[in-house]
Amino acid sequence: SGSALAFDGSFDRVVVEGSEPLAFEGPMSVSLWMRKTRHQGDWARLVGKGGPSARTFGVWSAPETRANLAMFQFQDRAGGLVSLFG
Repeated sequence: SGSALAFDGSFDRVVVEGSEPLAFEGPMSVSLWMRKTRHQGDWARLVGKGGPSARTFGVWSAPETRANLAMFQFQDRAGGLVSLFG
């Protein structure tokens, strides 16, 4: 019946190429569910749009030293990055 993606924590990812329907220009929602079976040594992007130097948005999982922390990061209209922690 149902299925989900499973990652082993070794550079796994899903890449969706950019397209016009994915060009967000107004309000949007991002939702995800994850089950962490181990902690990583650095921040790990769980879902996002953009590359290493130009990010539109991202949801990040904290490293082991901050195990229960997540960050939502987005680019504001002036091009700066805004980070919200929770």
